[in-house]
Amino acid sequence: MVAGCVVMPVESVGLTMLSQCQAMEQNLVLPVHKGTGDDEFEGATVIEPRKGYYSQPIATLDFSSLYPSIMMAHNLCYTTLLSGPERAQEYGLTPEDFIKTPTGNYFVKSHKRKGLLPEILESLLSARKKAKNDLKKETDPLRKKVRQ
Repeated sequence: MVAGCVVMPVESVGLTMLSQCQAMEQNLVLPVHKGTGDDEFEGATVIEPRKGYYSQPIATLDFSSLYPSIMMAHNLCYTTLLSGPERAQEYGLTPEDFIKTPTGNYFVKSHKRKGLLPEILESLLSARKKAKNDLKKETDPLRKKVRQ
């Protein structure tokens, strides 16, 4: 245990330990997923650039943190997922308290309940931004190499 959190093997999806720690802070219980070892996750498609000189301007798109940003903006999380608008009514939620996604899923808005994953993502992105700023300010060459 580290600071009251169970340390899981790294082969499980990266947010497992963070999810458990954050869930403990909110007094939530998470189910345990025992993988078969055959669990596979498909990564992003990366298109290699064509090297050369271009006389016309080239647009580049940076989708860094795109999915986390969407999850944070819309409070998308398994802890805020509703099984439908009927369930929202059972919880006393008004239509202003939840959203319906294009795929037909319903999620509670953050003003009612902040999702576990959006909280984790916010702290990770904040730490990432701080680390990048610290790296820019670092003057010691040895420390700068270590932090890269």
